[in-house]
Amino acid sequence: MSILENKSHPSTRIDQIERLHISFLDDALIKARKYRNTALHSNTATITPSTSNSHVEASIQRGDVIEFYGPASGGKTTILYHIALTTILPPSWKRTYGENLDIYDITEANTTIELNGRGKGVIFFDMDGKFDIQRLYSMMLHYLHRQVEITLKENKIWNPTESEIESIAKNALKRIQVFKPNSPESFYATLLDLPKYMKELQQNEGYEITFLMIDQINAFYWEDKNYDEVGIIANDTWKNNNVHYYVQVLRQIIELTGVTIITTNWAITPPETIDRIPLNLRYPIVAHLAWQSFVKYRFIIDRQLVPQYNVCREEANNLKVDFLSRSLFYGRLTTPSDNPSDVDIFQFGIDEKGILLGDDHKLVVLELNKEEVVL
Repeated sequence: MSILENKSHPSTRIDQIERLHISFLDDALIKARKYRNTALHSNTATITPSTSNSHVEASIQRGDVIEFYGPASGGKTTILYHIALTTILPPSWKRTYGENLDIYDITEANTTIELNGRGKGVIFFDMDGKFDIQRLYSMMLHYLHRQVEITLKENKIWNPTESEIESIAKNALKRIQVFKPNSPESFYATLLDLPKYMKELQQNEGYEITFLMIDQINAFYWEDKNYDEVGIIANDTWKNNNVHYYVQVLRQIIELTGVTIITTNWAITPPETIDRIPLNLRYPIVAHLAWQSFVKYRFIIDRQLVPQYNVCREEANNLKVDFLSRSLFYGRLTTPSDNPSDVDIFQFGIDEKGILLGDDHKLVVLELNKEEVVL
């Protein structure tokens, strides 16, 4: 069935607070959205703030298109994994018992661990064949252990077993659907039937798809570029307009399902030199104009180079090993409206546990204060 044949639109909860669950990304998006709303209402006497049933402010809206752009090994896929795991994990967890409970068991059964997940689904397009389910699973286990620690600070009665934590993660993995297209045509054909597939998932499995993720959207860039050139000669409609077809079908998916699209994109050209913005965060966007205009928010992400410290060689090697085990990254948000926040730089860390948040992130950022001198 063609995507155009399905005109049903699922109901979406307008009161649901949507966030990426990564603080520095959410903060940047909220700032950009506030600036845009202020600009739109600059000629209005009063601006009525949006109402919400929660003190937590939404950073994204259903139907947004967000892209993470930067060179290889820049942390883009790890960010996708973190957003995915907080989407597929349930909001909370409570141990299940049989009918015969003693007083102690009843106390335990009434204790809930807040996981801050959505209990929703993710469609993940692995465009370059590098999806790592073990990496995602490992990140989920670390995340769950952290949530347990947070709960135990307030309630020290009981502690989930390792098998229970693993069971939570494995059950959550059922809510991520991974596609591995091997050509532009197979990617497009899969997108055409995606709304029907998403509707069937919701009916059969009972969960809604929140994010459509496309890891390395430009994996077919050079092949598509060749199609453009060959298509001009051969007068082939598909080859002449393939990028337009991608954008068109993705727009229709948003319209039919209300899904939020998140993609990653390689930076394959050297960065530009721009005042106030670090050299490695000003990469020219190599993408078709139709795609560039489709993206609403673009995060430029890059990895910090390994520093050289003014210390003895043995200590320097130890520092470098520690640095590489907790890599530092820079990022900034860009928008089509030249938002002043486009020059705001944020910093974060990544290690074997995934994205470093909270106190872990503060420890890593301290590395930036070290004097960097080539030995």
